[in-house]
Amino acid sequence: MRFAFSTACCTLVLACSPVSGASIDASYVVGNLKELSTGAYGLLRVESDELTFRSGKVTIAAAYRNITQFEMGPAVTHPSSGPVWKRLTSKRPAYRNLTIDFKDENHGDQTMTLELTDVSAAEVYDALDIGTGRRRWNSNSQPWWGDNVWRTSRNNRDWNETPQPTNATPKAGN
Repeated sequence: MRFAFSTACCTLVLACSPVSGASIDASYVVGNLKELSTGAYGLLRVESDELTFRSGKVTIAAAYRNITQFEMGPAVTHPSSGPVWKRLTSKRPAYRNLTIDFKDENHGDQTMTLELTDVSAAEVYDALDIGTGRRRWNSNSQPWWGDNVWRTSRNNRDWNETPQPTNATPKAGN
């Protein structure tokens, strides 16, 4: 019974991971990839060691170790068509451009800009941050309100530091 419960928990955790192994709808906006044309629609797959963009029969793989730079553009919404009342009352999804510079297998510089939904772009950006080593997994730059209350592996260094000596010296003799 315990084995079945732990297996079910592990399966649930792996299934709920936001990006790992997921295929995300994306479109190729601009770049210097000769195999793809502007506006090519495809699927972006985030793996543990690389990003893979597939559009038709073309597959572009960018290993994290070969990624030199990446940046995310501002959120934009596309104009919608249809009646005015429908355009004003319906929520339009926001999109972001994610530009990725990487080296191919011949050590040539490649650039691709992909258009993703706002949420997907943020998740892929986080995966790139972690995969390229700019940020550790399960760490963020924002302090957590419980850091001064609970000791965790994340704030262990802060709890184990010795306090800095003060300039005031105690008076001796009286």
